[in-house]
Amino acid sequence: MTAFFQSACCNMQTGSIYWASNYGQYSDYGIFEVDPSTGSAKLIGDMSYDGTNNEDQLTGLTTLEDVEQPRFVNAVSNLGVSFV
Repeated sequence: MTAFFQSACCNMQTGSIYWASNYGQYSDYGIFEVDPSTGSAKLIGDMSYDGTNNEDQLTGLTTLEDVEQPRFVNAVSNLGVSFV
């Protein structure tokens, strides 16, 4: 178990998974693209410690994409609430 923060997200349009994680030594940190069919990860962004006292870690990864709003076939109508 790592003592560092990790984060991941999935681009629903492409199926790509992105993972920000510590790897190797304590100062090795990067962003990986994970192949969901094999689980293999490819380093696509290196943020390893460079001696300048930056200890960058990413959390809350997300992708920007257009997502269609869900349409409910049987939407609720005539709903009431009664407090007793």
